[in-house]
Amino acid sequence: MMDDAAQVQQLELLCQAFYGGGSKSEQNEAHQVLLPLASNPANVPRLQVILAKSNNLQALLFATAGLTNLFTKYWSQIPEQLKQDTRHFVLNYLYQRGPDLLHNAPEILGHFVRLLCRIVRLSWLESVSNQKIVEQVNQFLTASTAHWVVGLSIYTELTQEMQPQMGRQMARLRRTAFSFRDTALLDIFKVGAQTLQQFHSGAIRVPNQQEETQLLKQVLQLTHNCLSFDFLGTVPDDATDEQTTVMLPQSWTMLKDEAFPKTLFDLYELCWTSRDGLLASATAAGGPGATADGAGPMGDDAIGGMASGGAARQPLFNPPQLRIDCAQLCLSSLVLVAALRRSFFSRDQERADCLSQLILGTSKIIDKSLGLHNDMCYHEFCRLLGKINAANQLSELCTSKAFADWTAKLFQFTMNSLEDWRRLPNSKHYLLGVWAHMVSPLLFFRNTVPRQLDVYIQRITTAFILSRMQLAEAMASQPDDMDLENPLHNEVLRAEQLDVLTQLGRCRYGDTATKVLELFHETRAAAEQKAISREVFQEKITWLVYIVGALIGGHWTGRVPMTSADDETQGPSHVVNAELAKLVFKLIDETNKFADTPESLELSYLYFLEQFRKVYIGEHAKQVVNIQSPDRFAAVLGAANDDEVLGLLVTKIGFNLQQRADMEDVIKRTLALFHELASGMNIVHCTDRSPHLIISGRLLLSNPTANYLLQHHRNEEFKFLHVRGYGKYRTTYYFTLAKLLFLRIGSSGSRGTAAEQFEAFMAPMSTVFDQLWQQTADGTNVQALANPQCRAPLIGLVRDLRGICMACNTTESYSTLFAWLVNHPKQPGKSRIHLFTWAAGIWWEDSEVIIPLLKFTSEFVHNRSQRIAFDQASANGILLFKEVSSILVSYGKRILEKHDFRDLYKEKYKALAVALEMFSHALNGNYVNFGVFDVYGDGTLNDSLKLSLSMCLAIPDEDLQSYIRSLKPYYSFLDLATKNFMPQVLELSPPMLAQLVRAVEEGLCSFEPGVAMQCCSTIDNIVTFFYQKLNSREPEGQAVRIFLESQPQSLKRVLQLMFQLVITGEFTSVWSMSRPLLGLILLHEQEFLSIKQQLLEQQSKDRKLKLEGFFAELMTDVDSTLENKNKDQFTRNLYQFSSHVRQSLA
Repeated sequence: MMDDAAQVQQLELLCQAFYGGGSKSEQNEAHQVLLPLASNPANVPRLQVILAKSNNLQALLFATAGLTNLFTKYWSQIPEQLKQDTRHFVLNYLYQRGPDLLHNAPEILGHFVRLLCRIVRLSWLESVSNQKIVEQVNQFLTASTAHWVVGLSIYTELTQEMQPQMGRQMARLRRTAFSFRDTALLDIFKVGAQTLQQFHSGAIRVPNQQEETQLLKQVLQLTHNCLSFDFLGTVPDDATDEQTTVMLPQSWTMLKDEAFPKTLFDLYELCWTSRDGLLASATAAGGPGATADGAGPMGDDAIGGMASGGAARQPLFNPPQLRIDCAQLCLSSLVLVAALRRSFFSRDQERADCLSQLILGTSKIIDKSLGLHNDMCYHEFCRLLGKINAANQLSELCTSKAFADWTAKLFQFTMNSLEDWRRLPNSKHYLLGVWAHMVSPLLFFRNTVPRQLDVYIQRITTAFILSRMQLAEAMASQPDDMDLENPLHNEVLRAEQLDVLTQLGRCRYGDTATKVLELFHETRAAAEQKAISREVFQEKITWLVYIVGALIGGHWTGRVPMTSADDETQGPSHVVNAELAKLVFKLIDETNKFADTPESLELSYLYFLEQFRKVYIGEHAKQVVNIQSPDRFAAVLGAANDDEVLGLLVTKIGFNLQQRADMEDVIKRTLALFHELASGMNIVHCTDRSPHLIISGRLLLSNPTANYLLQHHRNEEFKFLHVRGYGKYRTTYYFTLAKLLFLRIGSSGSRGTAAEQFEAFMAPMSTVFDQLWQQTADGTNVQALANPQCRAPLIGLVRDLRGICMACNTTESYSTLFAWLVNHPKQPGKSRIHLFTWAAGIWWEDSEVIIPLLKFTSEFVHNRSQRIAFDQASANGILLFKEVSSILVSYGKRILEKHDFRDLYKEKYKALAVALEMFSHALNGNYVNFGVFDVYGDGTLNDSLKLSLSMCLAIPDEDLQSYIRSLKPYYSFLDLATKNFMPQVLELSPPMLAQLVRAVEEGLCSFEPGVAMQCCSTIDNIVTFFYQKLNSREPEGQAVRIFLESQPQSLKRVLQLMFQLVITGEFTSVWSMSRPLLGLILLHEQEFLSIKQQLLEQQSKDRKLKLEGFFAELMTDVDSTLENKNKDQFTRNLYQFSSHVRQSLA
């Protein structure tokens, strides 16, 4: 038995070996014995014994990690009593031995705390008694200091553990998180806030400075966790450290007191100025007396009493790392305070007081340079400044008496930071953002803001540009010594900096543009005189091209640059821009002569051309330029007219497609620019005539280079078409060309009929089709398509055709492509499109072939903009559906038989998603009368539906949630299938249908756009059909009854979840939720009454009476039918119910 001390000792030895403490053979033995122990839920008692009887750290580590894993994976299989016993054991263990672990093995303590919090989270919704963790942990807070820290550690880990998460059982996780938010989080936050107040006032005295600082760090981390809790369950992206707005509940009133941010600022200062204990310094600074050692945080002082007394200023010194961690957490928490939602403050004065404290606190930090030498504190401080500015309008900032002094100090701090350009460049983005955010409001508040503000901004802009020149020189001359990432090689960093520069450059634009012109000429002159190396020149000139593009881009959408009297000497802004653009176009001509032009420079050209296009191409350019100086803009550029200006862009596009095929990003962005030129539209507003629509693509039709591309689009000179791995760019290429083709066909001056022009354009594709068709010997030897020589032409063909099909936005253009693909409508097996059915059956296992093939077919059957409209006497709709069904079956049957995948997503799920999307488009195209198939005994529809449902069932719930963004067609297909084909859906076995319902249940909590709505619609379809057929003697009625009897909890779980979503208000569309909810209530009346009773039992007497009234009103004037009129009445009732309940439970 495990209670034998000898066996426990043996396990301890194995655990030591398991964590690397023995020979290789001992480690192997340990793995063989211990891993099964931690993977079988029956071993939970054995692991508990290790915790109870062992003091070996490795054994404790293994046992806690093993129990955490078992409870997480096998929660439903573990007996309820064993769960409760483990919870109570761990809680008692932490109370009795937690202080020792805190001092001697804090990492082991962390594992015990994590185990406890995991059990609390998993059991939270199972019983109200499992939610009493706050009462239990409060016992720690009234014991010793070490117990206090342990208790705060539990709270800290619990607030992190309860955060909503993506993945499996997301619906349950969110329900747990919201219940925790509503019942426990505020009480936990009060513990942290009151402890901070007592720290600040000196009401806590801990003789040991190490323990004191450790306690402060723990309470600051707890405070930060509470403020950063995901209150709305949106599961923000972990890749960013920004939380846009903190959506605190209105009941967190203590944060409306300006004393809270002041407390954090004072504690931050103490971290950097106090050589003695923090609490001693706080007391010396004028705080009240101290309590006895070991007192808990539940003192009489309320948060509203946070004292205004600050810390005495002491000489700066280098504090220990633990103190620095505390300082950083102070700033991180202040960032969250600055991000509080505006509506949280019930009075404007409360918000103004909080803002005033933030301004005064940050001014003091700058003035004293408190902790700004530390990189982490510097970064958090920059974030704080950025958040203060982003969360408040300039007019609100100006109301603070300290605003002028704040901007002056902030200006100097920013200038000093830009001078030290090597240090933490990402942090400076927040600083620059502060000034960029002020630019636009300056137009309206010139009389109320400090007069020097626009001067500050212009000087900061110039300093930032000069810092880019310094960075460029260092990157080119000393690349190995630079511990920085080059923004020229990182698109995200580069875009952030250019976006900020676009805004900054609008302030005193002429001064900034003149400086850039000077730098351009200086850099070129230095290169010509060999004063700088070629590498330095290329790096600097690349930055300057980007800067020119950013400055010109500031003029887009009417964003007129701010000028001053000093700017007028440079002339109108469009003339200055023409001078800047002329330098870039000249540089483009020069570098086009060289094959070794750096890719970074080519990318800067494309950025400049894109910004230039937005502002100065087409009729919009004439409205901007000609008002002030006709033809002046083109003349400065050295062009005769606007058409020649456009030619500058198109020539560069053609050159890149011919000569820059070795630069993938250049090809990608070139094609994006070409597409924008071809498809761009502007609604131009003029003073002398009514608004009119300008399609810039029409301007391209008169350009020789564009026409050359249309006529010779498959020439060998366009080298990128033949680069393996560039297949996706072919789609964009032909999408753009087809747009121009259809514009030309539709123009009055086009030559030849539409069919003739289209056939001429499609000649290269016809050649590929003919070659592949001949390979199959006119369809008699389909397996010949397996020849490797067919692979590349087939991939290229479907990618090209998809691009062309994407450009078919009208019935005329689509019909032209359809006639070309279905060239033998009376002999479908001989039409070009039938080749893809054969290809799908041969290349189904090759994702590089099958995915583009399915994507093309999906696009071809998509009735976007109602472009698919066949004649009434035409059978083309049925023919099209049968072709897409044959492709689906040809691929689907084979992929479902395969079970071994190296890359599950790429080889299976990605193609499955496209196949489901393709079939959904066909089902929803409204060009097929599906009743025809049953009438004439054609199994095409039923076979395709069964196969598609099998595809859905082949995706486990966990994988579905992991790849939900790519697998959204799963939900759209289920919505269509349950809406129009429920009898076929009911042919699934009850467990299979329950699996689909479970997937839809998880989807109700999805954040992917449209998924939750489709899940509501799917449940509505199912429930409506069930309710209508429940008492029917038809086979469908029997199937419904069998499902409800064999899977009684399936729809009940959905009902419970929907009520939870309604009550918490986390589902935005009450209308979408109301439709299925009424059917669920009528179908499961007893479950509805049970939910009602459970909710009533959790309320106080007063709330209970109100809630009973709300439930009565919910069903007022609602009868037992699912007619639209009845559903509409229920929707109105539900809207009132959800609003009243949320207000009552707040």
